[in-house]
Amino acid sequence: MENRVLQKYVYKTSGSIKIMDEFESTNNKNEKIYDTLELQDLFFIMYRKRRYSISLLVQRKNYDQKCIYSSLTFTDMKKEILNYHFFIEDKNSYKVIHETFEGIKNNWNSKESETLYQFPVPVQFNAQNSSNRCGYGNQYCGEELVWEGTLYGETSDYIFVGAKYRRWW
Repeated sequence: MENRVLQKYVYKTSGSIKIMDEFESTNNKNEKIYDTLELQDLFFIMYRKRRYSISLLVQRKNYDQKCIYSSLTFTDMKKEILNYHFFIEDKNSYKVIHETFEGIKNNWNSKESETLYQFPVPVQFNAQNSSNRCGYGNQYCGEELVWEGTLYGETSDYIFVGAKYRRWW
């Protein structure tokens, strides 16, 4: 089965819920249309006098999948990375940038103009989609909780699985 990728540019004004809803969209058989979300040209890194444009690859996190915990949200990323500030408080969020930089260092003399680097361990990424916003309130049967409702600010778990980088001439 081929990898189905949704490619999106992210700007300060981009609606993250709209992007994540498109990524979570299904066909008429209720199957996910996309496997991977590519956040294109999200930031740049300078290394050995070369400038690299970085695109991050996002996939859905399976329940028991091992990853580096991070509280990085789509909103945080838009505020910090898109402003070229790398001062995100959650130190594990730096793993995304660190892993990307390691990939460039290991392949910096590559003749290819675009290179894919898969992270050894994915990094958690949290984003809201419309399913996080529908419904509210808990449902009880007597005093027993049978269904926990949606909480304010609830997000879905995703993971950064790698980075695509290309030399920016």
